[in-house]
Amino acid sequence: MNVFYNLTKKKGSWYKKVDELNFGIGNAVSWKYIKDFYARQVPFFKDDNYPWINSGLKNSTTYKIRYLSHLKLIQISFQQSSGKFDWFINFFWFPMFGIKPYKNMPVVYKTHIGFTKSYKSVRDEIFQKIEEICKNNEVTDIEVFGWSYGGAMTQLCVEDLTFNFVENQEHNDWFGNKTPLITGMTIGAPRVFFKIKKKSWETIQKRLFRLIMIANVNDVVTHCPPSITGSKHILPLLGVGGKCANVIKLFKPTTYHQMSEYTNDINKQED
Repeated sequence: MNVFYNLTKKKGSWYKKVDELNFGIGNAVSWKYIKDFYARQVPFFKDDNYPWINSGLKNSTTYKIRYLSHLKLIQISFQQSSGKFDWFINFFWFPMFGIKPYKNMPVVYKTHIGFTKSYKSVRDEIFQKIEEICKNNEVTDIEVFGWSYGGAMTQLCVEDLTFNFVENQEHNDWFGNKTPLITGMTIGAPRVFFKIKKKSWETIQKRLFRLIMIANVNDVVTHCPPSITGSKHILPLLGVGGKCANVIKLFKPTTYHQMSEYTNDINKQED
């Protein structure tokens, strides 16, 4: 069952098991792969030797980037909400049906206005840093990771990088005229995309075909903004923490939205 290319069905749970997901084209996802990917991201995410770059809107869009020469890999991480302005951005989803993130879009879609403006405020800076790394290094892969607010940034970033580097083959000279592999993972990410036409929806899903979105079923952030606003997760969520949400637990984000809880949920899965 290739969920990443058959995402328009309305019946059934939006949470999926790992063996129900195909990653990319014909490559099955496994918990071993997910654990290895996660284990690469978290140490970098937490490493104080790589300080967060506070940039963008009111210096509140926080990310870090590095190059791993032995893997020919660029890592990009986006931080969770870290200030009052971030929380303003979280709730700034009016107009209710989102905004177009770019001008002259070949495929029109809409996204959360606050997250969109936050990502776009650092987009050019991130592209510049990627170009600078590529000048003196061979890059075959780019991995993007984010938790919570950072998960929203990750969705927009992976879509953006895939559109430019893979779909449109722009800046291929940066990568030695080769196409880099763009991969992403979110944990506890909110909804970013809004209801759009079926053709556009499927196009964006295909751009995100190498993005894994992990959600604890009791993590209230993954249910926000509320669906009444028109927001929706662009991909099925890889559910952990149970089969369905517990109403009481949804009011305990200090437990079920924490990175430590996600780490435990991921590590206890069988390979």
